[in-house]
Amino acid sequence: MWWWVLVWTVVLLGSLALLTLLGIRLFRQGVALGRELEVAATRFSRVADRLDELGRAFTPEPSAVFEDPAALRKRRAARDRHGRHRKSR
Repeated sequence: MWWWVLVWTVVLLGSLALLTLLGIRLFRQGVALGRELEVAATRFSRVADRLDELGRAFTPEPSAVFEDPAALRKRRAARDRHGRHRKSR
């Protein structure tokens, strides 16, 4: 019966060794993930800053929804005349 105690002791020590190795591996992967997240955050920060710069430089046209329809028709007619004039050259 004493050999059963030896078998279970070996199984227990093997399990503890395996759990220790898996814990170390998991810790190292967590540290590597933290480094990658730091790099990604730095890159994202640069991209966000660049987008802010581009957003400040961009001035969108006002929406035509609230403009006078007659003024819009005149503007479109003038644009069409100009466009047709350029095509006929």
